[in-house]
Amino acid sequence: MRSVFIEYCSNNLRLKNTQTYEHMEDNHPHLIQKVRGCLDHCERCKLNPFVIVNRPKKWFGYESEYMEAASSEQLIEKIEKELKH
Repeated sequence: MRSVFIEYCSNNLRLKNTQTYEHMEDNHPHLIQKVRGCLDHCERCKLNPFVIVNRPKKWFGYESEYMEAASSEQLIEKIEKELKH
């Protein structure tokens, strides 16, 4: 069975998103977290923490959702809510 995985931009993680990564690592060890280079959201990356949440589709591939918030705490809340679905 394929799992949900979260992608982080390495620059955004370093500057604004370490708290999100650490929270997910501590509270959701089953989640796969991938740190990538640039994810091509440069204008938004400078402003707010963001992630891309990837959920498996029923038959093939993944469905990706861009999530952004004004703070890591708010982003964590958004991700937590999404994971409950």
